[in-house]
Amino acid sequence: MEINNIFIIGIGGKGLNGIAQTCLEKNIKVSGVDIKKTSETETLESAGAKIFYEHSAGNICSDLDVVVYSSIIKEDCPEVVQARKLKIPIIKRSEFLKELTKNSFRISIAGSHGKSTTTAITGLSLLSSGQNPDLYCGAFVKELGSYNRSGAGKISVIEACEYDRSFFDLIGDATIITSLEKSHLEYYKDEAEMLMAFRTFVQKHSDDAPIIVNGDDLNIRRLIVPYQNSKKVITYGFNYSNDYLINIEKWNEKRLINLILNKKY
Repeated sequence: MEINNIFIIGIGGKGLNGIAQTCLEKNIKVSGVDIKKTSETETLESAGAKIFYEHSAGNICSDLDVVVYSSIIKEDCPEVVQARKLKIPIIKRSEFLKELTKNSFRISIAGSHGKSTTTAITGLSLLSSGQNPDLYCGAFVKELGSYNRSGAGKISVIEACEYDRSFFDLIGDATIITSLEKSHLEYYKDEAEMLMAFRTFVQKHSDDAPIIVNGDDLNIRRLIVPYQNSKKVITYGFNYSNDYLINIEKWNEKRLINLILNKKY
């Protein structure tokens, strides 16, 4: 899919305004709709985005390449209905990120808690290690002054959320799983169904994609039982049974980045 002109429903939301900014920096034409004007939407407007503050079918033009929406948008949203009439592709945020990062080395950050922090740390570690990554974070990164960062496009660090199984679209060339406990039960019927989704997520990775996990987490330990004798899964934590032991005094940022990028050190 060639993307030159994009419309974002919910463009002011934390999961989408950063993507809009990144698209503008990549010279992609951006328009969108949100229900209220905020500092985030004003920043996008000043950067060249066209934003509507009332839902209407008239917001959708026939020359759009794709319409992107957040998971909370309903099927009867006027822009969704109009895009379908005009046969414009309509995709979720995760599907769009999959398309946007398909030619890069994708580092996906998943887990019940700590995704945003770990995504930011990984992106900033890459920066300090001389890399120039794209960063797609679900929270504001103070050091960057933004949710996202547009880099050289060779490496992408992405927060991959388990809600509505969106992370299935964001299988990493390397993946970090931070923790596993019941979350998003507004979508999953119970914790067991959520854990099964994570099991499927792991299974979808290729054999040469390292999965770096918090080995101190009991649910994660159960998750990786089938990979105990495999180099596919790498554990970290404070427990001595982990492959990599956390030692604050000997923390080596470059060594972690080389591990993620699957280089020798």
